Amino acid sequence: MNQKEFLDQVRDCGIVGAGGAGFPSHIKYNAKADTLILNAAECEPLMHKDKELLKRWPKECMDGFRKVMRQVGASRGIVAIKEKYKEVFEALKPHMQDLEFLKMGNYYPAGDELVLVWEATGRVVAPGNIPLSVGCVVTNVETVLNAERNRPVITSFLSVVGEVKNPSSLEVTVGMTVGEVIDSVGGVTCSDPVLLIGGVMMGRYSEDFSERIAKTTGGIVVLNRDHDLVRKYTRTSAEYNKIAKSSCDQCNFCTELCPRYLLGHPIEPHKNMRNMGFKSTVFDLVKGAEFCCECNLCSFYACPEDLDPKNVSTDLKRMIQKKAKEERLGFKPGSVEAHGMAKYRKAPIPKLMKKLQIDHFINSAPLRETVLTANRVRVPLKQHVGSVCVAVVKVGDEVRAGDLIGKPEGLGAFVHASISGVVRAIDTSVLIEG
Repeated sequence: MNQKEFLDQVRDCGIVGAGGAGFPSHIKYNAKADTLILNAAECEPLMHKDKELLKRWPKECMDGFRKVMRQVGASRGIVAIKEKYKEVFEALKPHMQDLEFLKMGNYYPAGDELVLVWEATGRVVAPGNIPLSVGCVVTNVETVLNAERNRPVITSFLSVVGEVKNPSSLEVTVGMTVGEVIDSVGGVTCSDPVLLIGGVMMGRYSEDFSERIAKTTGGIVVLNRDHDLVRKYTRTSAEYNKIAKSSCDQCNFCTELCPRYLLGHPIEPHKNMRNMGFKSTVFDLVKGAEFCCECNLCSFYACPEDLDPKNVSTDLKRMIQKKAKEERLGFKPGSVEAHGMAKYRKAPIPKLMKKLQIDHFINSAPLRETVLTANRVRVPLKQHVGSVCVAVVKVGDEVRAGDLIGKPEGLGAFVHASISGVVRAIDTSVLIEG
């Protein structure tokens, strides 16, 4: 197929980036780059779904990856994966003829796309720029598998880990509840369970077991409410601002281990913490906060005082982003260089897991054979970056799995019925009963 046909296929299937916020793939792939990188680093502790997909469908993943290579005109394709996953390398080898491996160490945050571009090519993406600015496109394992499948995206692959009976990776029907998914792996093993949706480092806290699975739901971590991570995720701004003012000793560890600082970006979390000691924000001191990638390494790993540089930085980031454009920092490609110690300042995953107090959990999540489904789903009308989709069905309509039920009016991706049945209600989601 030609390039337009491929982009139309990706759009019609509602494919989005499955490794993050859900940027519409038909827009991302409408680009020209010399290098395509497959992000299989999967550096979030306890997460395993990407490597499980590569083991189960190595040919399909590589065929989808090559389709995207042809689309963006890339002459070089790099599969970035942790060196420790020997069985994945063996599964992929027969399908790697014209592709390269980037064998990565077991550290965090290897999956950050700007870190990945630098590790794979030596090119530094300047602050505020995207990989395309240095001739690269980064894509996710599940996304290229969806491109190869060429069918509406009505399921999501995710790992369910932590305080559950049988940690697993599963293919789950979009619109099911988180609680139903957890029940399918044997239920919880603690007395007062709460959730981190997405992962322990860059996930979000939730107590809502009725929350619906979306295309971008890549992981569910169950913790007991008294876990230290829950305390950190539920700290209020008043709390983390107070401890920043009273306890930060300016040791600079948060900055010296910051992955974006090590790429030459002007983000210095210790200065953001210092700013809290002033009555009002000193803009010249903190304007680099705009480039925080929110990886949480400073708060969860680097800080010896158990402070929260990440939340302080992201609060400042939101404030800066509201400022007039001329007051903000601007950088052109090639304007920064990586720190000389960047290759040597990694956060080893085993050490990180110990510090997070999750090293006692089972650190595997084998992929289940069958798709988990239900006879009643609520399919969210926003599962992507951009605008909420407008329903193209009405209450009482009969739909089949894969039928279009929502279209975005601006930036966004199509949404499809994940089961066959009757539309019973429409609000921010479409309720379908089989």
